[in-house]
Amino acid sequence: MTRSFCAIGRGEFGAAFEQHPLGPVLYAFFAIVMLRSAAVAVTGRRVLPQAGRVFLWLAAVLVAATLVVWVVHLCQMVASGEAAEAWRASPLGQLIEHVK
Repeated sequence: MTRSFCAIGRGEFGAAFEQHPLGPVLYAFFAIVMLRSAAVAVTGRRVLPQAGRVFLWLAAVLVAATLVVWVVHLCQMVASGEAAEAWRASPLGQLIEHVK
């Protein structure tokens, strides 16, 4: 997700989607929430008050979708053997192997 956000910051939207399919969606969501919050701070009154409930539901859906993408990616890593390689290369994996 971090790489996806960085790619968006560089204007590389295709790369952002490749890094994480929900990256651009979450980036847009955060941008809209920030703009709405800035408008509230500047005007001193609620802007689009009915949008608060929509934002809450959308946030819940995005969290659930992010977890689904993460589980799918993890399953792909396990199936390809990439997860075992990543574990062995990680500092914790190396420490455990060293202790054995």
